Amino acid sequence: KWVEDVIENRGTFGSTEKVLVYIAEECTKRKKAFLHLYHSVQRDIFLNKFSQMQYAILTAYADSVEQNRALSAKEKEALIRYYKCVSVGIVTDWLDHNAAYDLKDFYEELCVVFQKTDPAFPYRTDQ
Repeated sequence: KWVEDVIENRGTFGSTEKVLVYIAEECTKRKKAFLHLYHSVQRDIFLNKFSQMQYAILTAYADSVEQNRALSAKEKEALIRYYKCVSVGIVTDWLDHNAAYDLKDFYEELCVVFQKTDPAFPYRTDQ
């Protein structure tokens, strides 16, 4: 349901950073449930479904971005899969640490670091 609501009601995010920050906010809202599932015998099922959700959200975003229209299908798929892996990996690390740090702050700080270290980083914040 969450994915369908995002795709249907959220519209465009404006940047990859905003998509990732939104995902962090939604994970934080579901922190207790995520931790329960992550530490349960259904962990593999949870991570698989979570990965599928990330893929769907990121695909919807990528399809809405004008610059991505110049990419081949293979290039766009690579970009989507890259960000899905990054997102799932970061959330998995957050859960490994019992959600002890602020996930949204981590994503925002990470984007700032990318901006400082890579002047070509295309996902600038609106600060």
